[in-house]
Amino acid sequence: GIALSPLEVTQMYQTIASGGFRIPLQAIRAVLDHSGEPLKHYGLEIKKRFEEAPVYLLNYALRQAVREGTGRRVSKTLPDSMILAGKTGTSNDLRDSWFAGYGGKFLAVAWVGRDDNKPMGLSGGTGAMVIWRDLIASIRPSTPAPSAPRNIRWRRKGSRKIPYIIGNRSNQTTAKNGSFIF
Repeated sequence: GIALSPLEVTQMYQTIASGGFRIPLQAIRAVLDHSGEPLKHYGLEIKKRFEEAPVYLLNYALRQAVREGTGRRVSKTLPDSMILAGKTGTSNDLRDSWFAGYGGKFLAVAWVGRDDNKPMGLSGGTGAMVIWRDLIASIRPSTPAPSAPRNIRWRRKGSRKIPYIIGNRSNQTTAKNGSFIF
């Protein structure tokens, strides 16, 4: 498997949540004097890393993971008005429990594990996701419904509508019986 720190996972999800723009995470944006005047300002360096349409599809998949996939316990306990996206993660032998997700202007990653790397018996959905859900419930982010880029179309598959990029229609590889596998 791939070993990433919580900070690295947060940076990865920040790029997805911002529509494909990478903004390096930093703890200090400015240093102020006693009267609030800036002594030093650390600007943001924003870089477009991905095109809008593929990131929209990824955001859609992560929203579906919270609504119907491994993160569905989040949407069952929070209001439908909260548009949230995220994904659980569990390492082999239940050593690590992860949940990374976002809604509105808030993004958080929860990790539960032991420093000695011994199993804990928690999956992403039974450990870290519960912590993440409780944090988001206390923040209650408001999220406008995301609008699809112009090159996104929707294909009906049974009772579901599945988005695709024009020129890349979904097929059995991307959708099975109208649902995604998360």
